[in-house]
Amino acid sequence: MLASCEPTRPQPTTMTLLMKASFALRSVFPPPRRANGFAAVIIAVLRALPRGNSPRAQNGYTDAMRETRAEKAVMDKPKPATAETPEDKDKSRGFLDFLRPVRRDAPSEEELLDLMDENAEIQEDEKRMIRDILGLADMAVREIMTPRVDMMLVEDCESCLVALERMRGTGYSRLPVYHDDIDGIVGIVHYKDLIGPLMDGRTDEPVTKYMYDALFVPETKDVVPLLGEMQEQRQQMAIVVDEYGGTDGLITVEDIVEEIVGEIMDETDADDEMITLVEAGVWRADGRISTDDAIELGWPVTDSDDYETIAGWLLATLDYVPKPGDELEIGGYQFRIERMRRRRISTVRVQKLA
Repeated sequence: MLASCEPTRPQPTTMTLLMKASFALRSVFPPPRRANGFAAVIIAVLRALPRGNSPRAQNGYTDAMRETRAEKAVMDKPKPATAETPEDKDKSRGFLDFLRPVRRDAPSEEELLDLMDENAEIQEDEKRMIRDILGLADMAVREIMTPRVDMMLVEDCESCLVALERMRGTGYSRLPVYHDDIDGIVGIVHYKDLIGPLMDGRTDEPVTKYMYDALFVPETKDVVPLLGEMQEQRQQMAIVVDEYGGTDGLITVEDIVEEIVGEIMDETDADDEMITLVEAGVWRADGRISTDDAIELGWPVTDSDDYETIAGWLLATLDYVPKPGDELEIGGYQFRIERMRRRRISTVRVQKLA
């Protein structure tokens, strides 16, 4: 077989692609660190897919993949920062918009997943992350928000000291501020804005003096556009409202990111925070705590070879996949599902009944 005389195009390294993608994404995600992170995710997805080694790739799928918006944004020369692109006009669509195909023969989401499954080099945890990334496109805010019954708030008439004590007790760095009732959210307060009054001995000042405006979003809003909107407005928390304008819950950037990478433990999180004492007789527990730990606390949890965690015990006891707000009363205790990660129980509120 004669060798082709056509000059071969040098294949860029992953680092080169990462640098180009990061630069191209900065018009959509201005902070360089965030652009770098989204670029890394996109390159990981594109690098993971076959490049002509399978029959499907040789039949046009590889060429289609090279024409996705993500690859086009990486390979094309980045436009000047002042140039307006279609993506600039709709920044809230987020990084998944780069995975949207621009050619009619580009593979669908199902075909992308099939291609991924055919590649034996991709680890299972990497496949899970890619599936979660694609799954975000069809996810609404209400699916991952913290419901209103589990929100921690501070009233507008309360002092900075009260807010700080509540933050210390819950471990939250931000708290919604309300007037009269939970449906009257008037702002959000961050602990860093309360450090000054604490140091100056002005902790009796009202918390409203240091709060900032809250971002309100409907419960039906898709997660991906919300992520872009929160980044554009530099908001880490948004208040979710129902069709009548009442407070339905809250959602944070961390909630969205955890849908991809799993639970995030930062430098302020300790291992013992898997179980938090909210008040006397009330705990907030991570679904991953072992049944042995739960039994040691006196909870009416049974041990079995079929499961190892409290989440597994709840699934076996309920015999269905619960949703946030579902409750189980057993042995003088109430177990309420606070948060779900897809079909996995993430957080449980446990209360000893009188």
